[in-house]
Amino acid sequence: MKKDYLYILGIVVVASILTVYLFSLPKEVLKEKNRQLESASDMEATKETEPSSNHFALTAKQEDKIKKLRTSLVTFSEKEKKLIFADSLVQAYLEVAHLDSALYYIDIYESLASSIDDKQKAADFYYKAYGLEQRKALQKSYSAKAVVLYREIVDSEPNLAAKTRLGVLLTQASNNPMEGILLLRQVLEENPNYIEALFSLGEFSMFTQQYDKAIHRFESILKIQPDHIESLIYLGDSQAATGNKKAAVSAYNKAKLLTEGDKFFEQLLNQKLKEVN
Repeated sequence: MKKDYLYILGIVVVASILTVYLFSLPKEVLKEKNRQLESASDMEATKETEPSSNHFALTAKQEDKIKKLRTSLVTFSEKEKKLIFADSLVQAYLEVAHLDSALYYIDIYESLASSIDDKQKAADFYYKAYGLEQRKALQKSYSAKAVVLYREIVDSEPNLAAKTRLGVLLTQASNNPMEGILLLRQVLEENPNYIEALFSLGEFSMFTQQYDKAIHRFESILKIQPDHIESLIYLGDSQAATGNKKAAVSAYNKAKLLTEGDKFFEQLLNQKLKEVN
């Protein structure tokens, strides 16, 4: 069963909005949309040593921007400037869902990162790449790279975001998921309202069929942020799994109101309402 539902607005959406969604949505949501966006790419190919050819057509303005950034990255020798250009290239490619090219520059950014802030940004890039990647070998590789960086950050200058994402990766992509669960619980001890940790624990409970715990987590999130769409959908799924159809329908209908006009969610939620009735 897939872990999340996808919502990336697609290639025609304003780039800055797409970037926000890419970072904020759960892993399987992104993975499912990425399957829709990536046409006939070879999912078993290994990572290229140079940026791959674009999956989607770039506008002339985007092509010009990327060309200038790539030239600057090669031209300038100062590490600080190279970091800025590598960061910009990652963002530019992610804005149009050119994953392979984005990943190429994430590796470059990571190789230049020395401060904790830069390492956390690199870890966050790898974390997002893990969520988007379809090829198992690369998925494992980027998860492992993110874990190394997040561990370093948590050991030296811990913060809730790094600890949470380390916990998520250990829960989802390691042989010791309980280590991740303990980290997420520690985050909630520090901040009981930390939504990312609550959501991750809710996911874990849901997909281990601990539906009562999942319901509690998602309801806790919705008390803090009533318009948290993914929690509404997962709450509906968990309620449906326990046989509480009325509560499931209520959650799905609230999600429909919040996503009115979005065809992806309209289709998804109509299907869920059909199944639960």
